[in-house]
Amino acid sequence: MFDRGGPAQGQQARSWIRILFAAYGLFVIYGSLVPLKFTPWPWPWHEALAAFVALPVLDFDNDSRTDFATNLLLFVPLAFLAAQAAAPAGGARPGLRALLFAAALGLALGLEFTQLFIPRRMASLDDVLAESLGAAIGLVLQARWGACFGDWFDGFWTLQTRESKVRRLLGTYVVLLFLFNLMPLDLTISPAEIHAKWRQGGVVLVPFAGLRGDAAVDAYELATDALIWLPAGLLWALDGPAPVWRRVVLKGLWVSALVEFIQLFVLTRTPDVTDVLMAVVGVVLGALAVRLRHAWGGPGEHPPPRLLLGAWLVWLAVVLALFWFPFDWHAEGASWASARAAITRVPFTTYFFRSEFGGLNEMLRRVLAFLPGGLLLGWLASSRAVAGGRRPRWPLAVLLVLALAVEAGQLLLPGKVSDITDVAFEWLGGVIGCAIAAWLRRDPNPILGHGRQREL
Repeated sequence: MFDRGGPAQGQQARSWIRILFAAYGLFVIYGSLVPLKFTPWPWPWHEALAAFVALPVLDFDNDSRTDFATNLLLFVPLAFLAAQAAAPAGGARPGLRALLFAAALGLALGLEFTQLFIPRRMASLDDVLAESLGAAIGLVLQARWGACFGDWFDGFWTLQTRESKVRRLLGTYVVLLFLFNLMPLDLTISPAEIHAKWRQGGVVLVPFAGLRGDAAVDAYELATDALIWLPAGLLWALDGPAPVWRRVVLKGLWVSALVEFIQLFVLTRTPDVTDVLMAVVGVVLGALAVRLRHAWGGPGEHPPPRLLLGAWLVWLAVVLALFWFPFDWHAEGASWASARAAITRVPFTTYFFRSEFGGLNEMLRRVLAFLPGGLLLGWLASSRAVAGGRRPRWPLAVLLVLALAVEAGQLLLPGKVSDITDVAFEWLGGVIGCAIAAWLRRDPNPILGHGRQREL
């Protein structure tokens, strides 16, 4: 499908697959054990094991159906990445796949049994069944499409022009955006359940009628809903001839409307006309960014540092407005006890008390909020460091300080929760943005930068 470009690129891709597998595996284990408050079992171990075996199986209601779907989806990437790390071409022997499935089953059993000793966690054999089924699906998918995935992943190292890199990134993002909007995949085709969802207000057809009434929360959600669709506008504006605006608006309308329609069959998602409107706003902003690209003299010239710095300052103002609005500061929040609670809180604890979708949604919002800032700052720093040939590190420090400042400011805002986990996700978004900027700079035939440059 793609030219792998030699063993160096292939080895680099395989190394990244192993890193992704290790990181995702640690995330699954840690997320299953949050909030890490273990209590000893008051009876002998064999009674604990008996209690675990006696747990009910296939006892479904709406909540447990959502939990089943979430646990199934959790293990699909885990098994896929494990098999991909072991056999990148998708040609693993049946014995290896059986071993990987046994390892996934053992992990599922171990995690669910451990949850017996964690207050507020609910051990369930249904979760074991869901995770095992997810592992089986992941292994089957890797057997069928592992080679194609390997070629596609290797392609990130073989792409030469910045235009091809931008299209690859944005196309991947749009696919992930579509899938994210269908999470947690607790699907139904029952007319009775869909009608009940309608009767309970689970479908909003009046624009802005679904807002909560809290100005800060509403502004945050509306702004992030628009920004999430901005990369799609970038892709559609780059992909095709003029007229740009009509094409982008029409695509934004029908794709977002399709997403909201499919959400009608997802029990825990709320189709909302407001989301379609904000998607259109987001894709128009993306198209406007492409139009502004020509303001610095055309596709063959590098944007001046002043323009990059100005764009970064605008992004900074938007981020501070998102996280600090309505700016109703109260000094009583600035106490050592509040700061210590934010710093020492077990990571992911606040996400644990949200729904599965709510936690994932908040993670992605924070990552995506900081990613443009990292991209702009990384591009600005690398453009100044071309002559030295070294990748600058100071943007990472600036973004970390900014993430800390955002969460510190929330200590003074009633109703806001300052959390060290949020700092990690915000900084991660900035790091990803810097990495993308450095990757895009490696380009002998740019559409957004100089001519031939040395690799940073």
